[in-house]
Amino acid sequence: MKKLTILAVTVILVLFAATTKAATTDYATATASFTSTTAWSHVSCGGASCSCSPSLGDNLFICSGATITETGAMTFGPGGWGTLTIATGATLIVNGDVTFENNSVVTVQTGGNLVINGNFTNKNNSNQISVNGGIAVSGNASFGNGSTVTGTGSF
Repeated sequence: MKKLTILAVTVILVLFAATTKAATTDYATATASFTSTTAWSHVSCGGASCSCSPSLGDNLFICSGATITETGAMTFGPGGWGTLTIATGATLIVNGDVTFENNSVVTVQTGGNLVINGNFTNKNNSNQISVNGGIAVSGNASFGNGSTVTGTGSF
């Protein structure tokens, strides 16, 4: 009976490990819609197209010279997209609401831009938000307890 239990636990762990996906970093290398399969690379900003679009939980890196447009809300941090980096000379346009969940990690480099055509929420304890470029919000902006935005950029 003990061997059967150990075998069952082992099988469950193997199945769980096979279905658990590590976060991939997706690099936006062109100007396109968020779902475009020609705008993304898994390698680097200069890397070949992966012929894919990001999956929820992936880390997003918008490369210099790229402008990515998403139609719909975006959430970063636990339960949403992974980390977000917008490089110098890059832009992410979101035509919907944007939420930075607790413990989200977002970096907007000098000369990078996040344009939110909707509302913005920075939840409690989102204290790894660095803006040295710009964030423009056309709707309301709200900040939870313990949330901070650092950097020399504009909001």
